[in-house]
Amino acid sequence: LVYLDDIIVYSSSFNDHLHHIELVLEQIQQSGLTLKINKCQFCKTHLKYLGHIVSKEGIRPDPDKLTAVREYPVPTKLKA
Repeated sequence: LVYLDDIIVYSSSFNDHLHHIELVLEQIQQSGLTLKINKCQFCKTHLKYLGHIVSKEGIRPDPDKLTAVREYPVPTKLKA
């Protein structure tokens, strides 16, 4: 999954994941791009990304974001 300057690598097994990371890193190197290691996270079981939770179960909305929407005040006036 690639969005702007973010890359998320997800795989069905740990061994596949290591292989996929290796392939991605090779492509980055061949393209002359660099990574900032302090911005990298490897082998996470889940992560928050763009208002969603990405995990082995799939992609779902971040519950914190849903709470914010649920608790948003109901409008009391109509604006013409």
